[in-house]
Amino acid sequence: MISIKDESGKIVGDRMENLIHAPANPVDAEREIKLWFKPNDIPPLRHGYPVAEPDEHYHFLNGRLSLTHEPGSACILAPCDICWKSDFEALLVLYKGAEAAYPVESVVAKYLVNQGPEVD
Repeated sequence: MISIKDESGKIVGDRMENLIHAPANPVDAEREIKLWFKPNDIPPLRHGYPVAEPDEHYHFLNGRLSLTHEPGSACILAPCDICWKSDFEALLVLYKGAEAAYPVESVVAKYLVNQGPEVD
């Protein structure tokens, strides 16, 4: 990241350089894009994979999902949020207590980035 300074030397913003990564095949590309990016990180017209919008709030605390807020929980998805459809489908399976292709921590990790516990 490169800091942008005004004439007095005060930092007024940051700029990131372009980063290019080329996966070996389309299957790896989809896995890696969904692993490292949320749909909102990519312009809507560039979404190469289906997205979903949850109808409820999904909270995460101590390795489990809940549709209700508990003190200390983090809201990972809320109505009108956009998430990868495959992530949302996995969350629905995990919420029901069934086993999904990946553990709940792997599914929610990218949605918890830069978020802390909800404040009561």
